[in-house]
Amino acid sequence: MPEPRQLSLAALTVLELSPVEQVRVAHGGGYDCVGLRLVPATADERHIDLLTDQAMRREVLAALADTGITVLDAEIWRIQPQMDWDRLERVLDLAARLGATRLLVADNTPDPTLSHDLLGRICAMAAPFGVRPHLEFMPWTHAPNLAAARERIAGLDNCALLLDA
Repeated sequence: MPEPRQLSLAALTVLELSPVEQVRVAHGGGYDCVGLRLVPATADERHIDLLTDQAMRREVLAALADTGITVLDAEIWRIQPQMDWDRLERVLDLAARLGATRLLVADNTPDPTLSHDLLGRICAMAAPFGVRPHLEFMPWTHAPNLAAARERIAGLDNCALLLDA
């Protein structure tokens, strides 16, 4: 029998809220899960850094325990020619502590071969944390469509596509 589908509140939907508020809104709205943005998508977006704000991290963990909401995905990691692998390890560690099983990934590397290789390393790093990277194709990235995204993930272990309808 297939697993029941879960309804998750995406971080971007309520990005103006703190991570604790996102968890509480997900609970109030009848969602099963929430996505949390651990890394800002842009330099100017409002962002509470759960990597460094330990008090907020404790509040989020308490809200998760209190509500029964789980974290489905952590976002957003960008594949770039110059990667901060130490930061990625911290993101994966935090994602695992929060219970996230997915890492939303966007491709910002123009070279498809380099992108594939970097994504492979991300996937290998994520596996011991129980996190599976999901590449989301978006028109403004270097994986702008399904065909390009499928090419990027071809043959990689611990990797999936994210289809954002």
